[in-house]
Amino acid sequence: MVTKQEFATLVVAMQAMYGEDFIGTEEALDVWYALLHDLDYHILSKALQQYMLTNKFKPTVAELRDIYTELVSPSISDWSEGWEKVSRAIGHYGMYQEQAAMESFDEVTREVVKRLAACQVTCRKISLLTEQDLQKSTKPSKGGKEQK
Repeated sequence: MVTKQEFATLVVAMQAMYGEDFIGTEEALDVWYALLHDLDYHILSKALQQYMLTNKFKPTVAELRDIYTELVSPSISDWSEGWEKVSRAIGHYGMYQEQAAMESFDEVTREVVKRLAACQVTCRKISLLTEQDLQKSTKPSKGGKEQK
């Protein structure tokens, strides 16, 4: 929960960015505090920073709460968004800059790509097995037991 002192710090930052008359009256300040006091100060501060970096007009309570919500519980993307990221990375980094491409992904996309790559390596190894390999691995040993 945001304390009045922490809220005052945020107000000073908003006034520095958007002007002294940012909130206006003492009553308006109380309304803002009432609408934001239930949030975690550190996350709200990050939300305000994010807003300030990308918007030239002063925020509303609703905009700050939207950014806060996104920081707390990011929206889950579907597979097509992940594929779009992978496709763009392939086009941008090519096949020789794998590390840079992997670093460009968000955590979820990076993990999925790692798992798929591991699966492909395993499938490729299996496909390289020859009939002789299979015969050797199942051929009984001299003692009558199968080799593993």
